[in-house]
Amino acid sequence: MKIKQRICIILAIICQMGALLLEIIPKGVVLALAKPDGNPDLYTYNYFSGMPAAYAFTAPILTGIATILLILLCAIWLLRLNNKMIGKATAGVSLLSVLFSAGVVLLTEYSRNVVTFGVVALIAGSLVLIVAACFIQKKVSTL
Repeated sequence: MKIKQRICIILAIICQMGALLLEIIPKGVVLALAKPDGNPDLYTYNYFSGMPAAYAFTAPILTGIATILLILLCAIWLLRLNNKMIGKATAGVSLLSVLFSAGVVLLTEYSRNVVTFGVVALIAGSLVLIVAACFIQKKVSTL
């Protein structure tokens, strides 16, 4: 059973690495600044840029930070497989990461592109894998 749990965690790390690569692309977050004529100026940034956060759009940078934290937690959990608290913390951070990444898509109509949908899909996929690893760990500990 531990092999299945390790495979789930490794696949979750791969999903998070893919999401991190998409977050680095400077086309993920679109910031629309209004002009006097009514047509917005569109500027694109990556998830780690401080510019959207300066305009009170903090969901992208929180998604990026949660992704990095999640990769670290998954790596620690892979090394200490029997620790239930690390698994629960990883699942909690993964849920927060899904909520933040969905906020990027839901809060702005201009940021709905392939990069943001890819980030949401990869982070949601890693959440499913992490929850599966938690259930596998729960089954192993009750036997």
